[in-house]
Amino acid sequence: MADVRAVLYGFALLQLASGQRSTALVVAVEPRAQWQIPWDVVVGDAADLDQPLRVSVDRTDLKKLELPQSAIGKNFEINSRQVTVAAMTEGIRSFTLSPYVFTSMTNARRLLGVGENEAMYYVIDLADKHCGRSSRRG
Repeated sequence: MADVRAVLYGFALLQLASGQRSTALVVAVEPRAQWQIPWDVVVGDAADLDQPLRVSVDRTDLKKLELPQSAIGKNFEINSRQVTVAAMTEGIRSFTLSPYVFTSMTNARRLLGVGENEAMYYVIDLADKHCGRSSRRG
């Protein structure tokens, strides 16, 4: 193995400006210089997601989230916590129809109620990409 990174990924309840409720998928991955998460940031800066309760949303989900086209700095609630949009991506779509909301590991832990040293999944980077089959559990 070359590296192991923790991943947080979970459904969360949204409270929108209209008072309507919806769901989103909160996503965070331990940062690495060679892997920017989220990718395809078109407005704002992914580094700003390290600030308290800052999130990234995709432009294609602005209507669902009841956010304006200029969503940077706008607020909404995730699991009863007010979050602020710090970055926007283009084209990151969810197959569940619930929007993805990317943030830092610290923020995701707060939003999803996960302990400081806990993770939901792990991503393993292999040192030799040809040994993938032998590293699977069976």
